[in-house]
Amino acid sequence: MKFYSNLAVLSGIPFIATHTATAFEIDIPIIRYTEWKDLSNQQKRAAKRLGYALKTWNQPGSASVEGLTWWENTNSDYLDLDGDGVTDETTAIFKNNARKLGFIGEGDLQNAANMWDCWMNHYDYPWDDLVTYGIEPSVVALGWNQTMWESGGALVPESDNKWWDQFTDAEKTAAVAMCYTKNLWNEDKLSSFCMDSPKGLRNSPTGVKNQSCNWVANNMARCALKNGGVSIHCPNTCGSCMENKCVSTKNQFFWKERDDGVRLYKKCPFVDSDAKCKRTGIKLTCPAQCDEKCISMQI
Repeated sequence: MKFYSNLAVLSGIPFIATHTATAFEIDIPIIRYTEWKDLSNQQKRAAKRLGYALKTWNQPGSASVEGLTWWENTNSDYLDLDGDGVTDETTAIFKNNARKLGFIGEGDLQNAANMWDCWMNHYDYPWDDLVTYGIEPSVVALGWNQTMWESGGALVPESDNKWWDQFTDAEKTAAVAMCYTKNLWNEDKLSSFCMDSPKGLRNSPTGVKNQSCNWVANNMARCALKNGGVSIHCPNTCGSCMENKCVSTKNQFFWKERDDGVRLYKKCPFVDSDAKCKRTGIKLTCPAQCDEKCISMQI
């Protein structure tokens, strides 16, 4: 359920990681999790240049390019993406086409390298780098030690043979920190994926703080809060896409802040027009009334 390091073939390449953060602080590459049939022609061409085909695109984790880190893909042509038979060279093919697929941005949290290494490669770094960049605790929580990690897949912990629903909340929290969701861990096809609402849930009567899905990811036991309302609001994080993909949030969510600083919260029944549905994040918050695919399923 994970890639094992290509250290044997890439032992001469230094592995330089970027600053890491809680998984959901790093932008999710939405285009990469869009089904092949819904990609634009330009995006399909970019995907093909990276070695994807319809089958491997719709099955995250199955493409060879995802087994390499951003640094490896940009500092070598190990997969010979330009087809010239030379692999120990640097080309711009990977970076240019990855950008067309949404791997863009600068800064220490939302940059392209972090997006790729977390969501595509799941930090398949050498052990020393896991320690350096603070990823080791999550790896250890899933039962790994250095000997296992460096065995190339010959030795794996019990967690590697579990399905997501067999995990404890602590194991889920560790897996999410490495940018695994239920769909990714279980190697599901893209047709079963979904996205969280980007809106914060109201955390208190005064509405001073919001509960975001990133806050939930820090402790997966929180998915059960609000009588399951958090799981409805954060179906990707909580692994409830199958049952909640088209279910609108039941609790109050942040709507806007007035000029006088008062924060306004609403529930989905308030979203009763196309104009309201078009507000940022509302389609993912209230899909039952705003997502055309979900609406068509109700007819």
